Amino acid sequence: MRIPGWLVVMTGLGAFAFMTLLCSFVSYSFVRTAVIDAADSGVQVPSVPDLVEYLLNPPEASDVFGFASLEAEGEAPTAPRFELQPTATPDPQAVAQAEEPADESASEATDETSAESVDEATDETAPESSTTQIALADFLAGVTGDDGISEAEALAMIEDDPALLAELPAWQDLDRINILLMGSDERGDEQFEDRFRTDTMMVVQIDPIRRTVGVLSFPRDLWVRIPGFQPNKIAFANYLGDSGDLPGGGPALAKETIRENFGIRVDYFVLVNFDVFTTIVDIIAPEGVELCITENIVDTNYPDEGRGTMTVEFEVGCQRLNGERLLQYARTRATEGGDFDRNRRQQEVLDAMQRHLLSARGLASLIGSVPGVYNELAGSYGTDLNVEQIMALAQLVAQIPNDNIQFGAINALHVTPARNPDGLDILIPNYIAITSLISDTFDPQPNLSIGDLRARAEQENATISVLNNTDIMGLASRTGEWLTSQGVRVESVGNVAQINNPEATIILDYTGNTYTVRLLAALMDLPSTALRVGAGSQIQSSADVVVLAGADADLIISGGGGE
Repeated sequence: MRIPGWLVVMTGLGAFAFMTLLCSFVSYSFVRTAVIDAADSGVQVPSVPDLVEYLLNPPEASDVFGFASLEAEGEAPTAPRFELQPTATPDPQAVAQAEEPADESASEATDETSAESVDEATDETAPESSTTQIALADFLAGVTGDDGISEAEALAMIEDDPALLAELPAWQDLDRINILLMGSDERGDEQFEDRFRTDTMMVVQIDPIRRTVGVLSFPRDLWVRIPGFQPNKIAFANYLGDSGDLPGGGPALAKETIRENFGIRVDYFVLVNFDVFTTIVDIIAPEGVELCITENIVDTNYPDEGRGTMTVEFEVGCQRLNGERLLQYARTRATEGGDFDRNRRQQEVLDAMQRHLLSARGLASLIGSVPGVYNELAGSYGTDLNVEQIMALAQLVAQIPNDNIQFGAINALHVTPARNPDGLDILIPNYIAITSLISDTFDPQPNLSIGDLRARAEQENATISVLNNTDIMGLASRTGEWLTSQGVRVESVGNVAQINNPEATIILDYTGNTYTVRLLAALMDLPSTALRVGAGSQIQSSADVVVLAGADADLIISGGGGE
């Protein structure tokens, strides 16, 4: 029987339409499930079409001049389409201010390029005399009705009655606040081409409701996508933004770089140079900030003010450091961890300064100095926060207990060392590990009991070794036996080849065993600064975790401990 041609055509079209409909339904169901699973994992996906577009046109997260060896591990969080939680809702006005071109006429610096870079980032929120000349004495005069209060008398009044600080402007926004802190390696009287490459980058998240703070540090050699430019070290984002005369300058590009690579929406920025840091420290702590140093440091190549080198030294122990010495401690890289250790020390400095702010004198000194510093050092910093906001944030942070401050740093566990096509050392991000770190830093789990830590450590099943890092005979064996008595399985004990830090016990984590090292620290009552990354250290070991027993370990053993 002869089948008509039109019937063949119609049958084919019908089959094609049916299969297309079936495939569309199956694909939509699959993508919808993926969206739901992503939402359950804390990733925001606005709609199914957005996910489809993302899958069809993925960002070139690892496109590093076409070099396959420089590929990042994991997928970089994409913004704004995929935004990792937790983030703060940005203030539209603040974002608009950061993105508008600044008035370059405000700059009177002799170095036009560098001065305009700062002015572009700060002119829109530059202090107005009618709103920012708010000395602490003026404020107290309004509270007490006494117009004759001097600045010194104002500080004394605050010290005698800290409750007066409650009358200061309070932070009103209840959303989480993300602030990008950047430090440039320059001083106010220097003129260098590379002055605005950021020496330090941190994101500080403040939660006004939970009264918590999270601080996340980024190593300057981290290889990232910089919007509008080729991939580069994260430290160059601010420099490129200033050099390219972009709207908002370098800070706006740095904020966008953080958002695009890590899904963290930045609300405000603060860019300071060394002058601002040392000035603020010396104002709020005339007698110095107390800092407990856990390792001896000798840096024979520390850069001096003339860009030569000098020697700086720090000994183990608690001591008070003025602004210059605190800056040296935060900047030196003369320890085996290099930039990773420096990030950790910078966080130690922030922690020490926050502890000082907990005293009424420290907070009063800071708030009393804000208007003066804000105006007098205008060429040495940039920010889109106004003076009232800074005073309100200072008061808010000072009310947050230290136990509610969580520090995190991208370190050797989150990156892979590599070289770029020009032969420069860079760090390729592992976005899977970094995403977990962001969550741990900004949304940490509540303090776990030793029992909970033990249960989670057992899941990690890490091998543990104890090494004697002192000249105390038999310390490793005694420490190992003590840990065994606390229910910890110790695989081996021994001595370090060269004693490096005989005072303090340090725990080295070589393979990312978060709960194992936290359990050991809890059992031995060690501070968080005792937990270090083992990869790249001078101590080579096949164990997952190494306890470097210091003199304090002998005290722990003799004094008992445990649950």
